[in-house]
Amino acid sequence: MTFSVSQSGYSGGFTESDTCSPLSGTIASVVANANAVPASYTVTPVGAGTCTITISNAAGGAVTLGVTVSTAAVVVQ
Repeated sequence: MTFSVSQSGYSGGFTESDTCSPLSGTIASVVANANAVPASYTVTPVGAGTCTITISNAAGGAVTLGVTVSTAAVVVQ
């Protein structure tokens, strides 16, 4: 999944933090290009679970996104 972040009237970079790589195991990998306009982020699923991604700007604004990775059985006939 890829998503972009921008803010009207704001030209600075963004900071990303997440709970997707806890000590118990990695749920997703987040790769950022935070200084591009708009900033872009790529989330790659690694294992089943839920986590949150928080994107912040230098002015104190922030947005939080929920991420759910699930596994489903695939039957090949």
